[in-house]
Amino acid sequence: MIKYILFDMDGLMVDSEIAVFNIWQQLYAEHGIDFQLDTYRKMLARTVSVKGAISSSWPAPEIRDTLKTTWTRLYMQMALEGKVAAKPGLYELLDYCEANGIRKAVASSSGMERVIPTLYGDKIYYRLDAFVTGEDVHHGKPNPEPFLLAAERLGKAIGEEIKLDECLVLEDTQRGIEAGVAAGAKVIWIPDLVAVDDEHAKMVEFVGKTLADVIPWLEKNKA
Repeated sequence: MIKYILFDMDGLMVDSEIAVFNIWQQLYAEHGIDFQLDTYRKMLARTVSVKGAISSSWPAPEIRDTLKTTWTRLYMQMALEGKVAAKPGLYELLDYCEANGIRKAVASSSGMERVIPTLYGDKIYYRLDAFVTGEDVHHGKPNPEPFLLAAERLGKAIGEEIKLDECLVLEDTQRGIEAGVAAGAKVIWIPDLVAVDDEHAKMVEFVGKTLADVIPWLEKNKA
């Protein structure tokens, strides 16, 4: 029976992946670099690195630092203004969880500078019980550490001992699926920019179109 949900954030709770891409594409274009959406999809799937994708015109270190600083400022402004939209079905799922006593945590690979503005901007922050960012772990996804730490922090926050087999992980990428399965949780896949593949589809409970698709499954599997 499911008592807890561990959410990924980018591309799962919020439509941030395309926002991230648009900002990077604009910044790279200013430096003569052609950064395409297909390349970004491969990066999300971890089949190519940024440097590998655009190595012929990879910026000098000082330029990369400037780009990162500018990107952070632009993204934070966008997020805090509520311009990073919630994904379809998110608020319905949060309402359902709250009506049925299902507690919630986020386990994101992104840093604090991206997670907090995004959750505040979409008025999600205060609806969650615990948070893990990429800065909180030694090993990111597909290592299970982010979800294990999220379960630990959730347990401390609500005063309960969390069992991973009572947790549902919601993810949009293959490496997140692998992390959730390795943690010992049940996993549902709601794809975003990364295409579905048979190998990972067999690892999850089902592949949904929106977060609202999770609600009927929870009705059958809630405590």
